[in-house]
Amino acid sequence: MVSLNNYPMVSVLMITYNHELYIAQAIEGVLMQKVDFEMELVIGEDCSNDSTRAICENYASQYPDKIRLLPSDRNQGMMPNFLRTLDSCHGKYIAMCEGDDYWTDPLKLKKQVDFLENNSDFSLCIHDVITIYEGVPKENPFSCNWTKSTFTFSDVIDNHFIPTLSIVSRRNHIIPIPHWFVNCIVGDIPLELILLSKGDGFYFHETMGVKRKNIDGITADKERLKKRVRSFYDMYKNINCFTEKKYYKNLKPKIASYERKIAITRFEQRKIILGLIYVLKSFIRDPVQVHKNLNLNKLRFVSKIIFKREKVINQKDKERGIAS
Repeated sequence: MVSLNNYPMVSVLMITYNHELYIAQAIEGVLMQKVDFEMELVIGEDCSNDSTRAICENYASQYPDKIRLLPSDRNQGMMPNFLRTLDSCHGKYIAMCEGDDYWTDPLKLKKQVDFLENNSDFSLCIHDVITIYEGVPKENPFSCNWTKSTFTFSDVIDNHFIPTLSIVSRRNHIIPIPHWFVNCIVGDIPLELILLSKGDGFYFHETMGVKRKNIDGITADKERLKKRVRSFYDMYKNINCFTEKKYYKNLKPKIASYERKIAITRFEQRKIILGLIYVLKSFIRDPVQVHKNLNLNKLRFVSKIIFKREKVINQKDKERGIAS
């Protein structure tokens, strides 16, 4: 329930685009929550070209005291849509559920909010979910090898085990969101690290939701992969600055690994100098890993490129009558 005079205890943030087959189930999972506090569902509908908006409008008209619909007259994209929806969430706590996921436990919010109310040192809490792969009939547990009840910033750097639909966090640990967040290619990892820089996380080892995953959702297109590498590199560097280098020891290997990936891409593009610059950056940042990861085969590949380039230059010089 949304009060005009008082902010709700929880804002449920739901972004959606072309989810006509799933959005009703996502909304119903929120409406079934049994709580003893005020809550609101804020839906960021990103100008879908199917019936998603009509379904959301129908629910919003039926539950005007519980649902606020944020329509858009143009498709803004995932990150801008997320940020405008987050900005409209006024609750003390923010819960998340995208339009193609859904919650299954009617006491989910109460369990998580009660925990955060009684444990001020924690920034967020999460839980187990089931993953449904589209086109695959069987259900699978979320791929998580985390068995402890608590986790920290350092734990999440190399082990991304947090299902976004399970997050309930403190709003004041997210807002204001850093300016660079909108440029990230994914939102879950930077959001989790921002939260964990403000406090630890708690893990309920109970299944309370379902995540849908499209097995064809991530393309192997080379250009997309290159953009992804650059985006992750910039993201981890920005997180390092955001946390005032408090976690640089943990972030350093991650940043260096993306510098190596960028170096290899530059070599493949025949941009030798740029490639060597990123090798040098990675070596300065993490020399041990450079030796392990830039193996002889890759160095031979670079050497061949340089040799071929020199051969072509010498041939052109000879054709122009320039002595080598």
